[in-house]
Amino acid sequence: MNLGSLIRSIRSEERKRKIVRTYSEKNRFIPTGIYHELKLKKKCDHCKKKAEGLKIHHKVPVSKGGLNERSNLMVVCKECHEILDKQAMEVK
Repeated sequence: MNLGSLIRSIRSEERKRKIVRTYSEKNRFIPTGIYHELKLKKKCDHCKKKAEGLKIHHKVPVSKGGLNERSNLMVVCKECHEILDKQAMEVK
């Protein structure tokens, strides 16, 4: 591998990381493998309906000590995400 292809490879990896980091807000970096595993799902983990545009949701919010581990993440539809976020805000 020459220097040019090595630099292109490194930049490619940096771009992939930026995509995941751009998605995550407020230092909620989700490891790439877990992110892609969750994004492949087609059903909401909360209501079990098939939906498009599923969102990744933290069961325990990062602000309350929740981690970016698979066991603390779920994929939910827009409607369930709004409900779960509202419930989390009310628990404060």
